[in-house]
Amino acid sequence: MSTIQKLTEKRERLAAQIRQIDTAIKKEKEREQLQKSKAVFDALAARGLLDKDLDSILAAITGTEQKPQLNKQNDETEALNSL
Repeated sequence: MSTIQKLTEKRERLAAQIRQIDTAIKKEKEREQLQKSKAVFDALAARGLLDKDLDSILAAITGTEQKPQLNKQNDETEALNSL
């Protein structure tokens, strides 16, 4: 066997190992993302926020009270009018 052949075979083995490592990294990232999503889902469920709108969820997360929708719309209108 020539040196070129040996080196080519070694390169192919290394390339296969890199593909395996890349696949393992991708699967681990997906697993971590699923864990984070589950943690968020569990936290929302524990606070009874799964069936709430986004504003309610954000208010609960930030610890602020949610303004009634009408007041919110008035605030937005005032902000636009001030421009």
